[in-house]
Amino acid sequence: MGLLVILLLLTCAALPLASSDPNDEACLTHLSRTLRDPLNNLRNWTRSTFANPCSGFTSYLPGATCNNGRIYKLSLTNLSLQGSISPFLSNCTNLQSLDLSSNSISGPIPEDLQYLVNLAVLNLSANRLEGEIPPQITFCAYLNVIDLHDNLLTGQIPQQLGRLARLSAFDVSYNKLSGPIPASLGNRSGFCRSSMLLPLKEIRVFMDTLCHQ
Repeated sequence: MGLLVILLLLTCAALPLASSDPNDEACLTHLSRTLRDPLNNLRNWTRSTFANPCSGFTSYLPGATCNNGRIYKLSLTNLSLQGSISPFLSNCTNLQSLDLSSNSISGPIPEDLQYLVNLAVLNLSANRLEGEIPPQITFCAYLNVIDLHDNLLTGQIPQQLGRLARLSAFDVSYNKLSGPIPASLGNRSGFCRSSMLLPLKEIRVFMDTLCHQ
């Protein structure tokens, strides 16, 4: 009996420690490098934590929610974060919800977010994001919420957004957008028919109703 216990202990000791998916680890590492944290809210975002942020459904990383050992939700809202969004965020391939709202993040919205094919909620509102809305995000076919309001985005709303069949909430108000509401959105069933808006400042789509102020 004693020999059996010793053998079991040796077997357990020989097993490798659980570690994160290497894609999640790369995602977190690069994101931490491009974000600045002046208030030290992410002090527990360390290299050792990136190597093992999840254990089943338990998360050891502030702001992250885990599912079967993978990060599926990232919420870093209202933390006074600065810097930019790393394109390597797309390595978190199981991510279903991304919320970086109410910070001071600048720079463009990375086109590489298109590789987050499981993403359902994208909230980058109340930041200082610049540039155009990347049409590539339409490759995230499960998106049902896109909230980009209160940024510095320019250009037009991509026509391709009309391909997002699950989209039920869309807010790009308080940006510097211009041009018409895309016909691909305006012609969808239940949407208000809207005229040209130049400049396009306030547009919200909620629960299949598109209206403007």
